[in-house]
Amino acid sequence: MNKKIFLLLLTFSMQAVINPIFAITDIEIVGKKKIKFSASETDANIWINGVEATPGNTLIVVAKEECVTVLVKKSGFISEKIKFCNKKNAADLPKSYFLEMKEDDSFLASELSQEINRYIKVESSSLERNDAWKAIHKTVLNYFDVIELMDDETGYLYTAWSVKSFTQNTVRTRIIVKEDSQEPLSYKIKLVSEYSGQAQTPVKSDIKFKEWERVLKNYKTVVEDLQGMIN
Repeated sequence: MNKKIFLLLLTFSMQAVINPIFAITDIEIVGKKKIKFSASETDANIWINGVEATPGNTLIVVAKEECVTVLVKKSGFISEKIKFCNKKNAADLPKSYFLEMKEDDSFLASELSQEINRYIKVESSSLERNDAWKAIHKTVLNYFDVIELMDDETGYLYTAWSVKSFTQNTVRTRIIVKEDSQEPLSYKIKLVSEYSGQAQTPVKSDIKFKEWERVLKNYKTVVEDLQGMIN
């Protein structure tokens, strides 16, 4: 046997005895590809095949004849999923990959609200009960097309869900008004905002929606307008 080959095999065998991981790792990484991955949002969360990696940028290792799926997420931005394959007939892998993240259009169309998903009490100091109820009805219809239930006797109403779909989200909104007391005359108003985190979610799929701390901008003044009309 050639002396150089013998010495090489001897060195490798000694490394394997001293540190078994050395031998296994070197065998497993034959044909691997490395990709320097980075995102425009440096604090974006990155998962590689379901395992969380360094936020914003990381080194991706794709073994020979294997694929790696990279998931990138950040609140307020569209989630991205990229697949890299190190296979015979696959496209050549880049040495580096930069992801320009796009802003979530549902966030651009909404804003945070402290008045969302909770009852707000409003007292009427100048209107009679019938006049206050008419004012409420008129104001609600300025924002919502359909009142699903309205009971004049008890002073209770809620609208049908108003739904809007975005690139990766579906948002549904409704308002609930109920008479709290007649002496003094007061009402409780609740603007409900919910999201699914998916596009084109059917509005009646209640299980897919959860409360959202944001409100679509076209509804942001409805509670304020009702307060003004009732007072």
